[in-house]
Amino acid sequence: SRPPRLPCAAWIIAVASLLNAVGFTAFEALGVMYVQDEFFDDEAGPATMFWSKTISGVGVVGLIVNLFLYSRIQKRIGLKGCILVGGLCSTASFFAIGVPLSRWWFFTWVQVIVFGENVMGTSIQTIITCVVDPSQFGKAIGMMTFFENIARALGPFMYGPVYEHISKTLPWMSNSILKLAAVVLCVAVRMNAEERAGLESTSASSHDLEEATIRSMSRQTTGAFIAPGVGLNLAQVAEVAKAQGARELARSQTWHWEKRSQQEANGTRGPAMRAVTAA
Repeated sequence: SRPPRLPCAAWIIAVASLLNAVGFTAFEALGVMYVQDEFFDDEAGPATMFWSKTISGVGVVGLIVNLFLYSRIQKRIGLKGCILVGGLCSTASFFAIGVPLSRWWFFTWVQVIVFGENVMGTSIQTIITCVVDPSQFGKAIGMMTFFENIARALGPFMYGPVYEHISKTLPWMSNSILKLAAVVLCVAVRMNAEERAGLESTSASSHDLEEATIRSMSRQTTGAFIAPGVGLNLAQVAEVAKAQGARELARSQTWHWEKRSQQEANGTRGPAMRAVTAA
């Protein structure tokens, strides 16, 4: 028998991941040239120093988002809410970068891009597992990774000539549109009913929330953030570990008290039995 095909929703999310990845490939390929052309009058030295500071800021913001912010945001607004908020931040940021007012204007909006890319990218990686059968997780994630690699291969090749021969701001403006399209596609996808209940319901009990977190973390496929849009939420790992530790402690204490009660009962019966035997 043939293996089951991936649902249409999985293909839609894969296309959205492609559109989402194109923007950052343009940022990686053209960012330093854009800084040099717009803010430093083609002086490579100062432009490179400023770009290194910008990338350092990218790493710091991404680390903070993944370690401290993403889990809290996801619990409050759900996966689709994260995609909407992160996508709109990235959309506005790419548009703002296309308006080169100053170098610090550029620096500020790049950090907003990083925030949006982490929140949206991590949620897209998770939401694809909410529209397919558990037996198809590997196939769905592999397909999404394939689409992202296509974006990374074609993005610089496509935007390089546009930047050199047409417009230096057109790549950023077009990526703003692509980000918005990716948001619309992801938000329009219907999630499985049990996944919606497990991941987005604010009225779930603490046990249900813990199980949803475990399911979500089991589907993460990449390490902690350094590049925007990808990341394993270490804050959720700590929360799950804490819950598991509490259960183990309770189980250990229960066993201890049962053992102690049994020993006390044996100690109480011992003399009584000896007295009856002596009599």
